[in-house]
Amino acid sequence: MSKRPSYIESHSALRGIAALTVFLGHLRAFQVITREGIVGRLSEVFDWGSLAVFLFFILSGFVMSHVYPSPVRWGHFSVARFARLFPVYEVTTFLLIFLIYISGDRKQLTASNLMANLLMTQQWLPVPGWNPLNPPSWSLSVETLLYACVFPLLVWSRNLSWKKALYFMLLVVGVLWGTIYYNYFITTLFHFWRYPILTGLAGFCLGFAIHGLMDQDLKFPRTLAFLGFTAVVFSLLFRVVQPDNSSHGFLAVGLVLLVVCSVDPKGLPYRILARPGLIYLGDISYSLYLWHLPVMMIFMHGCAYISVRFHALSAIFSSRLVECLLIIIFTFAVSTLSYYKLEVPFRRLIRDRFVRPKAGATLQYSPS
Repeated sequence: MSKRPSYIESHSALRGIAALTVFLGHLRAFQVITREGIVGRLSEVFDWGSLAVFLFFILSGFVMSHVYPSPVRWGHFSVARFARLFPVYEVTTFLLIFLIYISGDRKQLTASNLMANLLMTQQWLPVPGWNPLNPPSWSLSVETLLYACVFPLLVWSRNLSWKKALYFMLLVVGVLWGTIYYNYFITTLFHFWRYPILTGLAGFCLGFAIHGLMDQDLKFPRTLAFLGFTAVVFSLLFRVVQPDNSSHGFLAVGLVLLVVCSVDPKGLPYRILARPGLIYLGDISYSLYLWHLPVMMIFMHGCAYISVRFHALSAIFSSRLVECLLIIIFTFAVSTLSYYKLEVPFRRLIRDRFVRPKAGATLQYSPS
């Protein structure tokens, strides 16, 4: 494959579209967006939030394989991932702790759940009472687990012969199937834990395998091994991605094709996605993903309060359309401010402080 830049603009745009889908899906779930009439029918596409999150995992596996070729400097990797994920996450988590506390519903604010959420480990183990305070953050907790446990194994598998790589991949698939069998047919104890872990594992491994296919010399045996692994993982999608709607497994195949087709800068998918507006959406996608629910909580309670206390404004602030527009406008404003004033500065500060580039090299910052 020809050399590609570490920052793939089209993939950033895809990440932005996925984050926007999750955001609008939550607006629909909380009935801020109507479910009736033509608008309601059109808004059904926002119910595909599970597929949007699955796309996050595919992109994450692809980007990690792309940005970190062997050998990986694990100290650099750990600092870069911390700088990328934690600053915005911690701010939004503390804000939600405050909002939940003043709301009076404090059942989630146990010491162990607070610690798990602040450390981003709330989905690592099936511990009763461990739940994400910011619901979208479950995927981030799974992603940190994948970085810690799965990514090093995948990097190690790069150096294996094609036979050993095939055996390793079959072992991974066996573990996946064993976990599904255990959870579906033996016990329901880990039911709430199964979906996040398996979704993240399947998507991340798919993304990594796709990049391996595109980035190797495409010798037939190795390619066959990767294709076999990918095909078997696809079969898992019928159980992993939205188990009650197996058609999402077929849609996931389309997501993989989209990730592959949008890499080439000369291709039409890349040119469509690499537009300034979509690139901007990709840049703020992480902040948008974490900020939209806190903003929704504030505005839903705020509009209700204004409608009760100020009767002259009740007709305006009780309107679902006004509430929806206010939430969208302020979410994008807060996400943009968060990206430029919190996310980027702290990422640079942490990397400059703790990462030492190799001699003659300079630190590069990408939104990935």
